Amino acid sequence: KHHPPPPILLLLRQELPKMSDASKAIFHNLSRDGFVKIDDWGLDMDALRKTADWALSQREQKNVTVVLDDGAVIMARPRVPALDALLNNETVNAAIRAYLGQDSVLHGYKILRLSKRLQGADNYIAADWHHDRAGRRLKLFIFLHDVENFGGRPTEVANRTHNLVYWHYEDYFTSRYDNEYVQKNFDVHQLGGPRGGGFIFDTNTIHRGSPFGTKMRETIILEYHNEYKCPAIHSLGLNVPCPSGDQYMAYHKI
Repeated sequence: KHHPPPPILLLLRQELPKMSDASKAIFHNLSRDGFVKIDDWGLDMDALRKTADWALSQREQKNVTVVLDDGAVIMARPRVPALDALLNNETVNAAIRAYLGQDSVLHGYKILRLSKRLQGADNYIAADWHHDRAGRRLKLFIFLHDVENFGGRPTEVANRTHNLVYWHYEDYFTSRYDNEYVQKNFDVHQLGGPRGGGFIFDTNTIHRGSPFGTKMRETIILEYHNEYKCPAIHSLGLNVPCPSGDQYMAYHKI
């Protein structure tokens, strides 16, 4: 008697949706390496800069801006209208849907400044090598200025670790790794780039935000999930940050 294959095999047999060559290139690099660098998102950078400057200066508005360690790290979560062009960019959206599934959403975004005061992981937990304890999800970075690989506090990734299955996801400390171990065992890439560009990466990748440098770094960070993932995690009562709570919650289907 013939039995149909289980759902996971059906999923593996599905063909990718039709995409432009540009979308295919983004998807291919994400699937192979866990990240892809983009030279230009095609956004109004002057408008983004204006919103970022205002938001990062709002020291009294704790619902909008959070200041850590007297300004070593500043995080702001205002509404950013100038991002609408990216949210409706079908080249980017098609690649994200191919990677996360057709029911994909932007959950939210934030503006982040790493200032010259930052010189270690004591006041910036993302400076330790880690994965985000959230399984497969994507974060998209927009550079508000040129970010140099050396001295510019770039995000660093351990190449092709996005498909690792970890022993435990619910505990913070089991998601952290020593620098010596990562440097010895993986091919590390620095994800700097020009103003207006950035990158997309899978946060299941082992990565860190470099805390060391001589220059400030300012970025806008967007977070994407499959639409059904976070509700499933919540229904199971898992201690998994899905979605991240430190952002402006946009919830935009792509």
